[in-house]
Amino acid sequence: MGLQAMLWDNDGVLVDTEPLYFEASARILSEVGVELTKRIFVQTSLTAGSSLLDLAPGGQQKRETLRDRRNALYADLIAGQDLTIDGAKETHEILTNRVRMMVVTSSRHDHFKIIHRSTELLSYFEGVIDREDYANSKPDPEPYLTGLARLGVEADDCIVVEDSTRGMISAIQAGLRCVVVPNMLTKDGDFSGAYKVVDSVRDVVEVVEELL
Repeated sequence: MGLQAMLWDNDGVLVDTEPLYFEASARILSEVGVELTKRIFVQTSLTAGSSLLDLAPGGQQKRETLRDRRNALYADLIAGQDLTIDGAKETHEILTNRVRMMVVTSSRHDHFKIIHRSTELLSYFEGVIDREDYANSKPDPEPYLTGLARLGVEADDCIVVEDSTRGMISAIQAGLRCVVVPNMLTKDGDFSGAYKVVDSVRDVVEVVEELL
């Protein structure tokens, strides 16, 4: 039937939040003697999809305390500013009413709400799949399978827009074509499995028009 729908990642694609997540994680881990470099951040979080707090010494209870503090710090860092990636709103203005769109994110529900208080992006989407809507996060396919089920479309009729290796793997394992828009943190990733790799979110319009 051709392209009917798009599933969009959030962090790094719609909003420039990943550097702030890195900052919050690095500050909390430094308090327990762990240096979080950007290379380790990309490998652990954006490629493997593993918890950064597992790098901390101590037991699970200690790590959960650190996680709560990191999440609170991150919430403070993202509050009160417009983090919309350049070109995201213009791209969605062009695509709206041409293809159905939904967000599929690894963000917690509370963080997602804070982020989008200032973006004016949510009106372009039919809905949001966030971290509370599935059991297994990216690179597991469950988030994107959940998105497909929510929209009621087949994988062949839908594409994904991602910025990270873990997100791309999640999409591919769900049977979806993935358009990757790398950023400064993810630009060195292996995106050989992507349907297309583009330089800017604005370039997604051309990909969609070709598929339509």
